[in-house]
Amino acid sequence: MFKNLKIYTLIGIVGLSFLTSCSEYDAVLKSNDVNAKYKMAIDYYEAEKFDRAIKLFEQVVPNYRGTPQAERITYYLAEAYYGIGDYLIAAFYYERFTKSYPESSKIEEVAYKQAYCYYLDSPRYSLDQENTMKAISELQKYINRYSESENAIEANKLIRELSLKLEEKDFEIAKQYMKLEQYKAADISFGNFISDYPGSKYREDAFYLKFVSLYEYAKNSFKVKQKERYTQAKTAFLLYEKKYPEAENLEKARKYYDKVVEELENLS
Repeated sequence: MFKNLKIYTLIGIVGLSFLTSCSEYDAVLKSNDVNAKYKMAIDYYEAEKFDRAIKLFEQVVPNYRGTPQAERITYYLAEAYYGIGDYLIAAFYYERFTKSYPESSKIEEVAYKQAYCYYLDSPRYSLDQENTMKAISELQKYINRYSESENAIEANKLIRELSLKLEEKDFEIAKQYMKLEQYKAADISFGNFISDYPGSKYREDAFYLKFVSLYEYAKNSFKVKQKERYTQAKTAFLLYEKKYPEAENLEKARKYYDKVVEELENLS
C-alpha cells in the first residue's frame, strides 16, 4: 500500500512539474519580455528541447538583429533545426550564418554542416535528385575553400556516394525508355550515360543496351530509314565487342548482330 502511495506521489510530482513547466513556457511565449524569451530559449536549447527553443528564438530574432547575440541565435536556430531533423531549414540558417558572419570562429564547421544537411536530405535514387545535386555542389564548394580540413576527406566520400546515386538514377531512366519501347530516347540516354560516367560499373551494360536499343529502333523504323539505322546498330556492336571482348552479354549481342547483318544484306 505504502509502495503504491509513493509511486502515485512521484507521478503527481512529475505531472505537476510538467504542467508548471508548460504553463511557464506558454506565459513567456505569449509575453513581450524579449530577455525572458531569449534566456528560456537558451535553456531549452541546452536541454535539447529544440522545438520549444526554435519557437522562442524565432520570436526574438528581429529584436537582436545587429547585436552580438544575433550570431549565437542564428547558430542555435540552425543547430536546433538540425536536431529535429528538418535539414532544409537547418541548411537555410547555416547559409545565413556563413553570409552574415564570415569571420566567425565557427565558419568552417557551419559551412560543412550546411552541405551535410543537403546530403542528409538527398532521397533514394528513384526520386527527384535536386537536393542530391545541391549537396554535391555545396560539398565541392566546401572542399575548394577548406581543402586542408579534416572534413574535406569525408566530404569527398560523400560526393562519391551521391554521384553513384545520380549514376544509378540515369541508368534506370535509360532502361525505362527501353521498357516503354522508346528506343531512340533509350539510345540517346545510354550514349549520354557512357559519356557522363566513364568509370561506372554499369558502363558495360550501357554499351550492350545501347546496341540493342539501336537494333530495335532500326527494326521498328520505316523501310526508307532502316539501312541507316541498322548501320548505326552495327557500329555500336563492333564498338561494344572491341571494348568488352569477354562481356557476359556478348553472345546475346552477337545473335542480334547476325540479324543486323542479314537485314543490311536484304536492304542492299
